[in-house]
Amino acid sequence: MSRPVGDGRRLTSKGNVGNEDLADEDGGGRLQLQPKYDETIVDPLEVYSRKRENKVLDALGWTTWSIWTFCTQVCGEGGTQTRTRTCDKEIPNACEGGQEERECNKFDCT
Repeated sequence: MSRPVGDGRRLTSKGNVGNEDLADEDGGGRLQLQPKYDETIVDPLEVYSRKRENKVLDALGWTTWSIWTFCTQVCGEGGTQTRTRTCDKEIPNACEGGQEERECNKFDCT
């Protein structure tokens, strides 16, 4: 069984990745991304983890993350980027962690 995933790659039900068996949405088979030609293969565990994380976050009431903001610095000591998400649960304090930060542009200005 094989189906396109949108960027020229195909999702197939053969094989496994490392020690991880990736269950198909239907519960049958294991999933593995294979390139259409000589492209770099996307890590199936990363794709699977991202999809699973989004399902869990959705069940908990979280929206998906926003895109990262522009870096606060162009170069030098580096800056920060942030992204946010909101919680749709009506229970007070049901969600924590609505913002993430990461460092960026930590290279010399020349």
